[in-house]
Amino acid sequence: MEPIISVGKITDYISNLISTDPGLMKVHVKGEASNVTYHGSGHLYFTCKDEKAQITCVMWRSKVATGTNFRLKNGDAIVVTGSVEVYGPQGRYQLIASKIALAGQGDIYAEYQRLKKDLEERGMTAAEYKLPLPKVVKRLGVVTSESGRAITDILAVLRDKNCVREVLLMPCAVEGENSAHSIKEGIERIQAYDPDVIIVGRGGGSYESFGGYNTEEVAQAIFDCDIPVISAVGHEDDWVISDLVADIRATTPTKAAEIIVANWENSHAEVDTLTDQLNYFLDGKMTEEKQKLQLLQEKIKRLDPEQKLKNYRIQFMQLSERMNRFADRCISENRQMLTTKEEHLIRGMEQTMQKKKYKMQLLSGRLDGVSPLKRLAAGFVFAQDSDGHNVRSVTQLTPGEEVTLSLRDGKAVTTVQKVQTSGRKEG
Repeated sequence: MEPIISVGKITDYISNLISTDPGLMKVHVKGEASNVTYHGSGHLYFTCKDEKAQITCVMWRSKVATGTNFRLKNGDAIVVTGSVEVYGPQGRYQLIASKIALAGQGDIYAEYQRLKKDLEERGMTAAEYKLPLPKVVKRLGVVTSESGRAITDILAVLRDKNCVREVLLMPCAVEGENSAHSIKEGIERIQAYDPDVIIVGRGGGSYESFGGYNTEEVAQAIFDCDIPVISAVGHEDDWVISDLVADIRATTPTKAAEIIVANWENSHAEVDTLTDQLNYFLDGKMTEEKQKLQLLQEKIKRLDPEQKLKNYRIQFMQLSERMNRFADRCISENRQMLTTKEEHLIRGMEQTMQKKKYKMQLLSGRLDGVSPLKRLAAGFVFAQDSDGHNVRSVTQLTPGEEVTLSLRDGKAVTTVQKVQTSGRKEG
């Protein structure tokens, strides 16, 4: 019976064979760099490949500073100096690089740059030809492998948000010699189902595995598509031709689904904003119309004859009340004024009567003092000439003139015999 050995032992055996082979202790390998990663530990990981094969390479941190004088990037044509060793935990061989030198631009990268320039000159990458995504995606088309992680990741994102009603998968080969033709046919065939958006892509892998997406026929199929296309190939740092021609580039299939979700959320936010604005406008409009209606109702009330008559009645009653109050006040004031004046008049008349009475008494006393009767009674005589004038002076008399004498008890007519003055002047 043949002996049974463990995986570790056979790996150690192969490792020993390789490490003791003089032809593999120091080799110079020419190829194109891809999957370049400068790790946080300081180590440099990359793949060196050509059109037939590829080998995983690592340059330890201690060699990075001295083993290369440039920063390695995808597409660089290089010559790697180092030794071939077996990495037991993963059962694969790898090239431990001690030195990396540039050997010119790689064939794959050169073809990428040539095709990119050609498409740019033809306008196929111009922004004006790119279609916008619809606000809401009801039916989504996906052109990718039915067994890859791309469709699983897309469905996981969409399932969480439930924003797409239907997802149509058009299976295609995402790598290999026939991948470009398969991707092109998938894009053309899925358009017959009238999706709102098409995602064309695949998950991560080595850059050379993206060859189908770096072809002119896939670029032309995407450019000719009348439906918005999202290109989602590989990782964030991987740029392929389909990314340049597509309407939108997503770094991964998951990101492509997230773009659709974000667009849906933005549209809902816009709808909510517009709804709020519309409600605000309608509320303002309703308030404005209510105010107008209220003003019209008030105007109708003012113009209504019955209402006018009612208003006039109210105004008339108010004016009547005001007039009555005014008349009552005037009468009261006038009555009070008349009473006051009457009192003043009575007091004035009494005072005047008192004054007149007193004055009359004085005048009566004085009159009584000069009364002719009293004087006649006292023996005085009043003389009047022939013309009836009172004789106050002898100068008024002439001898022979008749004079009438009035006494207390009668009159006597006599003739003047002689006029004699007393020598006193009459005042």
